[in-house]
Parts: sequence; structure tokens; C-alpha cells
Amino acid sequence: MKGLPEGVTVPARCIKTRRLFGVYFEEGEAGMWLAGATTPMDPSALDAVGDGVEIRGDIVVGVDYAGCPHCKGKFLLKCGCGRLMCWDGEERILFCPWCGRKGGVGEGLVGNLSGTAGRVRSERRVPR
Repeated sequence: MKGLPEGVTVPARCIKTRRLFGVYFEEGEAGMWLAGATTPMDPSALDAVGDGVEIRGDIVVGVDYAGCPHCKGKFLLKCGCGRLMCWDGEERILFCPWCGRKGGVGEGLVGNLSGTAGRVRSERRVPR
């Protein structure tokens, strides 16, 4: 898409731990956006995403997608609230870790998300 950055980081939450992570999307062919690298995300990074970049088109999991960095869920779902979450591919009734809504898993592609241009900093690690 003309005028958009090469990549966009979109915040997501782990459905099991509710912890944040960023999913880095790169534009592929035919207007598709490929989910690739993931990284734990510091909650303060949500402020940077607030001014967001809209990406439009179908969202697909690319070959580089390693899954959720917290629970290793290999799929992404989008809630009616518009936010992303990981999914293990098994549970059919879920609670959104963003808004708390209960819902079933639908079929089809995720489309149209908001994120921030480039990569977002990782969650800070506290030495033990």
C-alpha cells in the first residue's frame, strides 16, 4: 500500500496470561499483511501505538511467525473490540484478554488493524 511504512507493529495479548506482545507485520503481495516476528511488549509501549497506523487488507500468519512469546499459541484472533489475541487452535469459546467479552471462534481472515510504524521496544527484563 502506497504511503505506508515497510512494517507495522500491532499490540496483542496472550489469551492465557493476558500479557502484552507485539506482532510485526510486513506487507506481502496482493495487499496481504504477513505476521512475522513477535516480542514481549512493555505496557508503556501502548502509548506509542496510540497514534497508530492503519493497515488494510487480509492478515495472515507468515512462515516466520513464531507464535505468542508467552504461551506459544500459533494463531491470531481479532475480537469484536478490534484487538488481537493469540490462540492455541483448540478452545472454541474464549474470553477476550482486552475487553473480557465471551465469544466463539469464527472462520475467515482477520483484516484491518492499527499499529505503529516499525518495531516497538521489547518488555524490560528485570535481573534476578
